[in-house]
Order: sequence, then C-alpha cells, then structure tokens
Amino acid sequence: MSQTHSEFRAEHLRFIRGISDLKLFDYINKSKKTTMKQRFNLLASCPLAESSLTLYEAVGRPVGRRLDSSRSCWPPRFGRRGSSTLFTLHLIALCSLLITGCLTVETKEYHFKLKNGTAGEATITFINILSESDDTTNITREDFQQLIDLYLSGGKLEMDNPGYHNVKKRLYEKNGVLCGEISFSFDSLSAVRLFKYDENSPYMYYASNPLSSETLVETNGEQTEQWMPVVFWEKNAREFYVKTRTSSEGRFRTSLLKQFREWQAKKK
Repeated sequence: MSQTHSEFRAEHLRFIRGISDLKLFDYINKSKKTTMKQRFNLLASCPLAESSLTLYEAVGRPVGRRLDSSRSCWPPRFGRRGSSTLFTLHLIALCSLLITGCLTVETKEYHFKLKNGTAGEATITFINILSESDDTTNITREDFQQLIDLYLSGGKLEMDNPGYHNVKKRLYEKNGVLCGEISFSFDSLSAVRLFKYDENSPYMYYASNPLSSETLVETNGEQTEQWMPVVFWEKNAREFYVKTRTSSEGRFRTSLLKQFREWQAKKK
C-alpha cells in the first residue's frame, strides 16, 4: 500500500505543528533514552499547534510523488535542500518560543475623550505588568529588557497602532505593582476601537479582545449581555471608560517590579 504526497505532507505537518507544544527540556531528557524513531513518535503525539506550513514549502517536498508504506517512515526523505535544514529551522523556532517568555498584564484601563468630532485624546493604563512562562525558568530579566527596548524606548507600540499620535509613555510603581501608561491623540474613532454607525446612533465599543484574552470588568457605559461583550454610550457622549482583565494560559506569572526598581537605580 502506497501513500500519496498530499497524505505524507498532511502527516508530516501534524508532526511539525506538534513541536511547539512540547517542552524542550522534557524532549531532551527523553531523547537520551529513546531511539530516533521513538522520538519522532513522541513529537507526533503532541497536540496540534499552528506553525510552519511555509517553512515546509520553502525547504522542499519529499523525493518522489508516492511513498512506499512498507518501508520505514523515519527519517522522512526530502528534496535536494535536505531535511536537516528543515529540522534546524524548526529547532531554532522552538528554542525561541521556549526560552523567551511573554509580557502580560493583569488589568487595563482605557480612557477616551473626544475633543473635536471624531478626534480626541486617550490614556491606557497597564496595571501589574508581568512576565509569563510555562515553566519555572526565570526569564523576568529578559522580559523586562524587552519591555524597555521594544515598548518604552522603542517604537513597537506606535508601529502596531498607526492611529496613535503624539505618544507619551511611562513606567511607574503603584500599590506594590509595576504599571505602565501611554497617552496619545487620535483622529478617528477606529484608532481606539470605538464605532458609531451614524450621527443618531450610540457609540459602541467591543470590550473583548481575543488576541490578548481581555474580558470586560467595568465601564461608565451600558453593558450588554455576557454573550455580546459590547458597551454602548449615548450618542452625545464625550468621555468613555473601560476596564478589562487579561486572562492567561501561562502557569507561571512573575511581577517585573524588582527589575523596574533595579533599572531605576541604575539611571540615578
């Protein structure tokens, strides 16, 4: 019985996508006690995760259009550019995912004030900025440096939000946690995710952000049902307030206040 290229490709992608869900150190420890084929089966059993379809296509496809299933499926055979390149690329990506942590925050407060038509000023406050990881490896120092280099001193925030103008940013300590604040002006409602169908309609704000797992906590507007996380304000409203809480799947969350205090001390 033979296997078509598309079937092999689907099987191989399931293997590749599973890599990002496996802890690197567990894999290394287990790898010392297993054969190459057993390692392949171990990785292939991981949950699916969106990953490297493009890398697979870029590196090359298996030699031949059909594969003989009577022969061993390990190791997979690739074109002239070789499977070692593919494995190296995925190992680099895997290490980046697992060694680098993630910045998150406990709650956010949004304040918008309209000045002239759809233009106005805004302030977003990040309360309790945290380093998040899936294991006990301490990456708080690296995450804090990322916070400084990319967000406070760098332009990532402006790049991600081109509708923000005259941006001002600061970090500070309040109530025993690290907080951040950005203030800016905007020219359109869409820049701050406000919506108004026409001049006779209420203002609307979608208070749930699936990209950052935000859920609504409180607002000065009118909340709708839980299954429709939209906030409404009267059509002549000029000031808008929303507070959200960020949920996370990370098992370990560590405050960056210590790193902030050390950073401040060095600046003096």
